[in-house]
Amino acid sequence: MLGAQNEPAASATESRLGDFQRHGFFFASVAECPSPAASAAQALEHLAPTLIKRIQFSYKPKSVVLLSDALSPLVPLLAQAGRGIRIAPDGEPLALPRAGDSASEAAFRAACARIATSART
Repeated sequence: MLGAQNEPAASATESRLGDFQRHGFFFASVAECPSPAASAAQALEHLAPTLIKRIQFSYKPKSVVLLSDALSPLVPLLAQAGRGIRIAPDGEPLALPRAGDSASEAAFRAACARIATSART
């Protein structure tokens, strides 16, 4: 029964990810495995150096979109890493829309479209 209750949230997440990818973006997680850190901030601090190396040497993107305000600590680290990495939009994380909130979902889609358009130019 629990799985059935989680299906709408999972399908909404998949829908948003699909929309994100249709706009020409690649999605990568900060962590491939759970972190033993006590808090999200500690986990981010622990994983940031590896993530930045992956971005610089494996992904080599023109732009990075951080999907969560919780990733704000990465902004100065990515700026220090250099190599022309641009954080879109406007150097700040993009907030994920709340499931079922059509206004925030529309704003997210519009932001993705603007980022995709600017990445092509």
